[in-house]
Amino acid sequence: MNSPKALLVRWKPTAPWRIGDDSGSREMANGVLHSDTLYAAVCAAMLSLGWLDQWLEATARSISPAVAFTSAFPWQGDHLYFPAPLPLWPPRGAGRRIRGSQFVPASVIRDLFTAKPLEENHWVPDSASGCLLFADRAHRGGPYRHAIRSRTAVDRITGNASPASQRGAIEFSEHSGLWHAAQFRDDAARSEWRAKLASCFRLLADTGIGGNRACGWGRSAAPSLDDRTLESVIFNEPLAIEGAKAWWTLSLFHPAAEDSVDWARGGYQLVERSGRVESSGSLKKHSPLVVEGSVLVAEKQPVGSAPDVAPEGSTHPVYRNGFAVSIAMPWRANA
Repeated sequence: MNSPKALLVRWKPTAPWRIGDDSGSREMANGVLHSDTLYAAVCAAMLSLGWLDQWLEATARSISPAVAFTSAFPWQGDHLYFPAPLPLWPPRGAGRRIRGSQFVPASVIRDLFTAKPLEENHWVPDSASGCLLFADRAHRGGPYRHAIRSRTAVDRITGNASPASQRGAIEFSEHSGLWHAAQFRDDAARSEWRAKLASCFRLLADTGIGGNRACGWGRSAAPSLDDRTLESVIFNEPLAIEGAKAWWTLSLFHPAAEDSVDWARGGYQLVERSGRVESSGSLKKHSPLVVEGSVLVAEKQPVGSAPDVAPEGSTHPVYRNGFAVSIAMPWRANA
């Protein structure tokens, strides 16, 4: 494979994680850490370590970023879960038992890409996480479950308590967590940023990612780091592609002017992203991004962009990372 090695990161949570749900509900939490949120967390770590300006020049302010992130998806045991490719899932003729699964292991991705029938009796869906589990391991449950925690503030002098509020979280089972990859532009970018990123990830493991970090949420044991290509996680040998080429996205994607995607084909969905600036609490500008698991038909691999979504009157830019990380696949509609 000619692709430069990526840095594969496995987070091993030691506490609940609060990942804001796309609906905006405080009582709900997401099981996917979107790539733009992950990028923002890394930027905060880069700031703490004194590398932020250099990092922004190499990524958000560049038309060809030195590093791009996938979103973070579930893992359990030896298995990484991926977002099911939208136009190929569920497979034609699939039964009701697997239709609701959102995340599938690498072996199912191989079958989908090569049009191999899926043997449904080998799989069991996990309703809590949306993962498609191996049937012989389903009794252990999925990688995480959703939970709601209540909290209240108590006045130390009077003892009076404020009304309780509730927050949604995800709680991970044993030997489970989230994984993502940092895709380097080339070997030179890997040499420059691999060690710095490793430092950032270790810092984030201690300080936490997501909401309620002041309560200890979002923390992790030291993440495991593995240098390999993304394709090698799924395929034992390069995938032969004949005819039209498509790109299966593992990150959120905001098209750049230079990206020539055939929007009349493929299979994709959009999500409206917002959020607040951490330093001021001001609401960022909204922008639609292509979701993970989309399949985009294009001759060249999409690159994406990082638009400035700073609120009106902001004294500095605020970048929303929409750089694409994708894997080539043959284009075929599941019709």
